[in-house]
Amino acid sequence: MSSGRLLRGIDVSNYQPPDLAGLIRQYHAEHVVVRLSTESQRHREIAWAQLLSALGNGCSVSGYVWCYWDLDPRQHVQDALGVLSEAGLGPNEVRMVWLDVEDTESLALSRCSVDEWLRQAVSVVEAAGYRVGIYTGQWFWQPRVRGDFSRLPLWAAQYDGIPTLESVRLFGGWTREMVWGKQYSGDEIDLDVFSELVIQGGGL
Repeated sequence: MSSGRLLRGIDVSNYQPPDLAGLIRQYHAEHVVVRLSTESQRHREIAWAQLLSALGNGCSVSGYVWCYWDLDPRQHVQDALGVLSEAGLGPNEVRMVWLDVEDTESLALSRCSVDEWLRQAVSVVEAAGYRVGIYTGQWFWQPRVRGDFSRLPLWAAQYDGIPTLESVRLFGGWTREMVWGKQYSGDEIDLDVFSELVIQGGGL
């Protein structure tokens, strides 16, 4: 884990406005993670606008892909990465692509295990030249994932109101050095802190 200053962050989806200037000012955000939504053209347009708004307001940006276990992982992730290319953004502008590992509704319809789905998804993101990490909570990960993904950075969901990385309870084989983010609050909007490693360089 970086010994440097932590970055204040927010993460957003289509439930937040396309123009993020107000939220960035309100929460003093330095890094914004945008959901790469593919459910409709309107969802995609909101994601483009949010990414460009964050960059225009002086923030660095990352994207996250909601993992729907009943969809083909390669096709789904490629479609989500298409949102970035449609916005004119590549690995040098988008600091990380996080795989959001928390959906329970699609598990019963899944065609493959969570482990295999994630392995395929990771390979697609890396092949596209982006750095990839895992967003998840201990509550989801421990009962369902058997494989070792601890080489990838962890952005942990732990709503304890403590904006530090040292307070993350380790699980899944992750070491303290690989905890790069923490979502510590989700009341009105998701609030995060990130290691400076998240924004050091672009791509792999």
